[in-house]
Amino acid sequence: MNSIPYLKQNIKQSLKNFFGSMNGKEEQIDGLYHMLIAEFEIGILEAVLIHNRNNITKSSEMLGISRGLLSKKIKEYKIDVLRSTFEPSVLDTINFNTNRINPSDVETVLLFNKNNISKTADTFGVERATIYRKIDKKGIDLFKGL
Repeated sequence: MNSIPYLKQNIKQSLKNFFGSMNGKEEQIDGLYHMLIAEFEIGILEAVLIHNRNNITKSSEMLGISRGLLSKKIKEYKIDVLRSTFEPSVLDTINFNTNRINPSDVETVLLFNKNNISKTADTFGVERATIYRKIDKKGIDLFKGL
């Protein structure tokens, strides 16, 4: 297995920053190893899921683990698979407040989900009918680009 030097350096720097922020309260740290492993694992799982557009099979193959284990880890860490599909920069621009869904946000999520209405509705946590209303209101062409 090849080493990734910049990854090791980033981890060391992050831990140095973490310890620096403790302000002499290091004795309050309990279970650091398990906490770090969990955080690192969550980051890996989310990054791979994003890279593979939420495809569990491709993600598990890339990770070298079974689909069942990946599903177990997703549940264990309570990873929101639907939202982890988006790059953080896209997420920052979308309002997921179900009371005030912007039709432009619906269009963005629809494009990302390849015009899958059900997946888009699940992403916002609403019924499909709500998504259809937003599509009608904005005049979104679901067949554009096909």
